[in-house]
Amino acid sequence: MLTKTNRSRNSFSFIGKVFKYEFGALAHTLLFVYAVAAVVSFLIGFWWNNFFISKDTAEELYNYYMEVYSFSLLFFIITSTAMISITLLMIERRFKKSVFDDEAYLNMTLPVTTGEHLCGRILASFLWGLILFFAIAICVLCYQLPLFKVFFTREYLNYVFYGSAFGPESFMTRLPVPKGAYIFLTVLNTILLMIEYITFVFMVEAIANLAKNHKKLVEALTTIIIITAYFVIRVFLLKIKGSENSLIPSILYAAFTIVAIAANYATSYVLINKKFNLE
Repeated sequence: MLTKTNRSRNSFSFIGKVFKYEFGALAHTLLFVYAVAAVVSFLIGFWWNNFFISKDTAEELYNYYMEVYSFSLLFFIITSTAMISITLLMIERRFKKSVFDDEAYLNMTLPVTTGEHLCGRILASFLWGLILFFAIAICVLCYQLPLFKVFFTREYLNYVFYGSAFGPESFMTRLPVPKGAYIFLTVLNTILLMIEYITFVFMVEAIANLAKNHKKLVEALTTIIIITAYFVIRVFLLKIKGSENSLIPSILYAAFTIVAIAANYATSYVLINKKFNLE
């Protein structure tokens, strides 16, 4: 009977339940942070828009645009840094609380395997990473409202796409051949890096939890050592040259990231599965 139950077990269902619970645990805080950032960005954009209307000459408009551009760049850096920092901190704290603190004793008694616990949390954290990206994009659109009125005309867009050296049309001509494969590898590497960071955080927390004392010190040392090792390997891979327009460096980069994800996941899995997370 036990064998039959194991065979009929639907792991995806349990992963989905963990994912839903972990995603919801962060929803109230992170959605509030993103909403506040969007509202503040919109108010700043609305304020700038009123000043644009009051500019009569092209020289006044240009001078004010440069002021707006400088301030918007600073605001973008501050806003995006705050949103990224809060998101990463909340993901780390949530994982620590649910796997290594008081909630761990309850979670480890549930009929959910260690792999399902990890996969559900990885998916929830990855989705929050995607939401963070779109939240930052919305903030950028909100606080640059004045630019839409002045610069987002048909003539300006034609210049950006077809006449500018920094436009998409010009950018596509400079991509290695084949362009589709290069774009695919770029997107793939971005996704893999997000997953690698999530599994890296999980692994560092699992290793640091082994220490009875000075957990913060162990966490810091582990982070420095592993990041340094990964950085050295990546620099070496990027120096590998193939033929002209070769995709070999991007392929090797993706392959190493997959290996890093597997190593991070395996380390976290072993330490949690052996109940080393429970003191």
